[in-house]
Formats: sequence, C-alpha cells, structure tokens
Amino acid sequence: MPTLINFNTTETSLRGKTKDPMITDLKLGECFSIALSSNGKVYTWGSNELGQLGNGDDQPIAEPTVVPSLKEPISKIGCGVKHCIVISTSYQVYAWGSNVKGQLGLKTDNICSPTPVHVESFEGSNPYKII
Repeated sequence: MPTLINFNTTETSLRGKTKDPMITDLKLGECFSIALSSNGKVYTWGSNELGQLGNGDDQPIAEPTVVPSLKEPISKIGCGVKHCIVISTSYQVYAWGSNVKGQLGLKTDNICSPTPVHVESFEGSNPYKII
C-alpha cells in the first residue's frame, strides 16, 4: 500500500511543524531516494551502505532527512545506483556515495564518500542540468 510522506520540514527532518516547502524533484536509487525542496534543501532516506545518503555514516534512515553538510541552496539533483550528485544555485557540483568506478568525478576510484564533496572538475563550467 502506498505511504504518504509528510514533507513538513525542520533543519534535520521532514516531520517538523514548519510550513511545507514544495518538493520540486525526486530521484530513486537502488533502495534509497533523494528529494529536492523549493527552498533548495536536499533530503535522502533508505539504504546507506556506501554513504549514498550523504549524512556521514553508513546507517539506513527510514524517513526523509536533510543532507546536513550542503550549506548552499541546491537547484538540481541526480543519483545512480548508490551515489548522488547535485548542482548548487551557484553552479557548484557536489557528489557522494559509491565511487567504485570513479562515478563521483574525484579523479580517483574505489574511495566512497559518505558526505558531499566538491567536484572540482566542473569548476568554471557552470553546469545547469543533470540527466
């Protein structure tokens, strides 16, 4: 049976008592999800064995929770099987999760990141879309 997700937000959880932001994008990875709200915050939940939730550890989370280390508003989100990539409103690219095939763009592979890292390869290119 479908479950309604309450997108009332606080700084850390979507179960707060503040006014609803609108969810503008939602992507699905393998056993995890990532959502973008109209206020530029990114939420993740689900499986987390390779850090794909971006919260700094490898423990699963059952409800949507803000990715805490993203300090600037985000405009675009994307994800793969076990990694996420986002673009900020200032065109900075951040990625986290599995990097076993170099999918985070960190110039090295086999190093997973449980927190968002700045992808310097896009510096100065003003990316605006994730497909």
